[in-house]
Amino acid sequence: MNRIQSLEIQKLINNMKIVLKKYDAFGISAPQLGMPVTIFALQCTKEQISGTNDSDVAQRGMVETPFKVFINPKVKIIGNSHTEEREGCCSMNQYSAIVSRHKELIVSGYNE
Repeated sequence: MNRIQSLEIQKLINNMKIVLKKYDAFGISAPQLGMPVTIFALQCTKEQISGTNDSDVAQRGMVETPFKVFINPKVKIIGNSHTEEREGCCSMNQYSAIVSRHKELIVSGYNE
């Protein structure tokens, strides 16, 4: 795991943080920033929640989540329920589409 502490990976993580803030985004993956590694970052800020109507906040189960990084993540799907939501894309500014995702899952991985 020495590579996690490398300047290259730490710079990538910092860039992920910058892009999430710049685009007021919820998540980004390393390939979106041109790095072919299995890392993603996510957040859900108070401002993002307050900018979303109350029924969507409740339906989506939105809770404040500080910036988190997952390195070599493992995903375990729980149940079969899905949700479809419009998602934007940080690597293609102003592009969005309806995306189907599993509603519940457990994600684990290394952090920064």
